[in-house]
Amino acid sequence: MNWGTAAKLLCASFGLILRNNSAERDEKMGIYCAFYDMDDNKVWVWQSDRNIVAIDCTAVENAVAENLYQKSELDYLIWNDPIAYAELVLNGDPEKYLREVTVCRAEELK
Repeated sequence: MNWGTAAKLLCASFGLILRNNSAERDEKMGIYCAFYDMDDNKVWVWQSDRNIVAIDCTAVENAVAENLYQKSELDYLIWNDPIAYAELVLNGDPEKYLREVTVCRAEELK
């Protein structure tokens, strides 16, 4: 059994989120599946190169989120699209993304 088939079976058996509902190779990132584990506050990522990565969400949040709006955006991705969250953290620029999608007005902070 090759890695792709094994990862697909593993992810399906746990009901994890598969990229495009399959375990096909994504050339950019190679993520087969990802899920958020609320017990240890980590997003677990299975990659096509046989690596399993655990992303510590608290550490990421403390490093890149500057306000409640940005933390809320990260939480939304963690719960609703852990694959997008993993791609953002591993390949993207989270600070730039958070600046673009969150708007914090001074009057809302008072």
